[in-house]
Parts: sequence; structure tokens; C-alpha cells
Amino acid sequence: MKTKKLTTKLIFKQTIFWLFISLFSQQTCASFVDEEQLGLGVAALKSGDYDTALQWLVSAESMQSNHPDLKNALALAYYHLGNYAISEKYFQQALLTPRRYEATFFLGKLAEINNDYQKAEYWYQQAADQYEEFEIQAEADNALLNLSLRASGPNGKLEQGDQLRRFGFLSLDASKADGIVNPDDSSGENDSDISISILAAGSTTLSPKNSALDWKLGGSVYAEKYQDFSIYDVQSLGVNTSLSKRSGNHQWTGKLGYANFTLDGEPYLNQLDFSLKDIFPLSNTIKLVLQGRYIDVASTDETYQYYAGNLAELAAELRGGQDLKWRLGFAWRTEDRADLITSLVNANDQTLTGLTSYSRDWVRIRAKLSWSWSTRWQQKLEASLRSAKYHDGDLFLAEATDSSLTEQLRSATRVNLKAELTRKISDKIDLNFGWRLLDDESNNHRYDFNSQTIFTGMSYLF
Repeated sequence: MKTKKLTTKLIFKQTIFWLFISLFSQQTCASFVDEEQLGLGVAALKSGDYDTALQWLVSAESMQSNHPDLKNALALAYYHLGNYAISEKYFQQALLTPRRYEATFFLGKLAEINNDYQKAEYWYQQAADQYEEFEIQAEADNALLNLSLRASGPNGKLEQGDQLRRFGFLSLDASKADGIVNPDDSSGENDSDISISILAAGSTTLSPKNSALDWKLGGSVYAEKYQDFSIYDVQSLGVNTSLSKRSGNHQWTGKLGYANFTLDGEPYLNQLDFSLKDIFPLSNTIKLVLQGRYIDVASTDETYQYYAGNLAELAAELRGGQDLKWRLGFAWRTEDRADLITSLVNANDQTLTGLTSYSRDWVRIRAKLSWSWSTRWQQKLEASLRSAKYHDGDLFLAEATDSSLTEQLRSATRVNLKAELTRKISDKIDLNFGWRLLDDESNNHRYDFNSQTIFTGMSYLF
């Protein structure tokens, strides 16, 4: 009797054991099967065989696969096959997976296809504000620029997956500046004047659509005319070319530009500008921008030779924020320019040789904040502090009765404050209103300067 009970217990335990093994094996095999199908589906997806990809992915889903990549893979397959409604459903589900940023970006694509640019901007901004997937972030930044600049493709729709091929920018501004020097007043008293300025700029992409390098060619025309002080009227014509390439988490850009300036209709300066910039994420919330520049300035008029020279600059800037975007930057520049030599006559009719130094080194700290009140209003604030030390001492007459010149090694500090309010009228037109303060303080008070400017204008993107 006792033996029979032991045999019964043993059979029962063995039955439970083999049942457990059987269930575990089925689940494990099923897991291997649906992951294999997912792998085949993803491989077909990458090769562009979207019909085959969809067959494998649907099969994996039918086996109740819970792999985190499945929803996003299905969404991509439906997206490339043009079934946007089902694609959107799966992208929404993929928002809860590690592929959420890729899903966010493609939700922006789908909104753009449906001409819902406000929703597209929302999803692109979500993808651009993250720092985990740099490639997606860069694509989202480019898509936002496409939306802003309205780079239209066939039939007025944005070309999907295209680089920015071209853009144009036009702005017209009116400003009133208090504190500028009146050129008709020999005492150098400060006065005010009203000016009108116009800027037209544009660029076009020359590289093929899927090229590893993004090659652009651009140009600009600028003119500013004062109501009374025509000596400050300036015009410029510029051309530039740039090459950009992504390498890992880095985005490198090299740019070469040339500009010609005229002042009151007369030749003024020529400027050659070369810069190299690198942008990469430091963390999930902060980008670092590093830039080096070399500028060569020449003058075709001997009157302005003291502005000519070589300038070198190194700069670093931290960028972050989502609703409240911020930037904090530091820059160092050295300027090797010619000195201005003048003839001075004192009260005793002595002729003395004066000198004003234009070569200097300076450092600058700058902070920027921007935020949107709504989809139509945006506020920007900027503040900077610059400290400069000149290489050579100035030689000047402190008083007209002096028999000799005074020498002083000049230093100067500049404070710049700016506030700007932007009202979006349409997808292409913005209205701008702003105020700016410049305050220069020098140990040689002849160079102290303070001005305030209020401005308003309109910009048009096309």
C-alpha cells in the first residue's frame, strides 16, 4: 500500500516536471522564432524590400512578440509602403519603446505629409530637443529648418527625406539711434538719426541629395542709409560656400566667405572670412559648439588702411533648453591692425605726430535666452560683456596748450543689451520689434560711447 502511494506521488511529480519543461520549451522556441522573424523583417526593411519586411514583421506580431523594436519596424514598413494611417498607429505605440525618438521624428513626417505643419513642428521639436540619438536630432533640426524656410518641392509639398536644397531671406528694418557721433560737428558731440536697412540672403545646396557632404553656395546683399548722416551709409555684397559632414556625434562645418563694403558710395573694405565649427552633445540636455575663425581685412582706400589687418578668434558656446532655450558663450579674439598716424597742432603751432592704436585683444562673455508665449509670439534677450586691451599706446594732446604728447595704453569695456519681440504673421512673414543698448567705457575717456537704438522690421522667408 505504501509503495503504491510513493509510485503515485512520483508519477505526479514527473508529470508536473515534464509539463513545466514542455511549456518553457514552447515559450523559448516561440521567442526564438518571433525574434528570428523580426530579424528577417528588419533586414528586409534595411534592404528596401518593404513587402517582404511587412510579411515577416506581421508574422512576428502574430506570435505575440514583445520585442521593443517590433512596433517601430512595423510602422516603418507601413510608412514606406504608403499606408500612413496604420503607420501612425504603430509609431504612436513605439513612443513607449526605446525607439521613441525615431517614432517622434516620423510622426512629424506624417503630419507634414498631411500638410499639418503645426503638428509637424511639434513632433520635430520633440525629436530635436533630445540628445540620445544624434542622427535623429540632426534630421529633426534640418526638418524644422525646412518648415521655417518653406523649401517647397513638387506641387507645393515639402520633399520627404530631402536635404534643404535652397532658401531665401529678405528683411527690411527701420531704426532710430541716439548717441551716435555727428560727423558735421567738430566737437564730436553725440546726436541721433534714423536709418533704413535692407538685407537679402540666400543659399542653395549643390551636393547630391544623399551625399555624405552637404555643400552649399550662398550670397547676401546689405544696405543701410541714414536720414542725415550719409557718411555712415554702408553697402555690402558677399558670397560664401560651406561644407558640412557628420562624424559620429560630431557635426563639422567649414565655411569660406568674401564680402566687399562701400561707405557712402566709396570703396571701403574687403573681407575674407574662414571658419571651422564643430557641434556635439555633452549630455542628454546640453550641446557644445566650438568655432575657430580667421579674418583678413584689406582696404582699397588709403583713408581706411588702419582698419585693415588679420583677425583670429576662438569661441565656445553651450546650448540647451526646450521651452526656455538658452546659450552661454565665451570668445577670445586677437586683432593685428595698422595704427592710425595723424598730425596734431597745439596752441603754440607745434606740429606733433599723433597715433591711435587699433590692434587689440579682447574677450567676451555672452548669454542669450529665447522662449515662445504661443505659436505666434517669441521673446529673445541677449546680454554680453567685452573687455579689450590695445597693443600700442595712443599718442595725443591732452590739452591744446600742451607742448608734448600724452601716451596712454588704452583699455575698454563694452556692455551690450538687446531685447527683441517677434510676431509670426504667417509661415513666411515675421514682424520684429526691439531695443538695444551699447555702452563703451575706456580709461581714455575720449573713446567713451553710449547709444540706444529702437528698431522695427519685417522678415520674409521663401
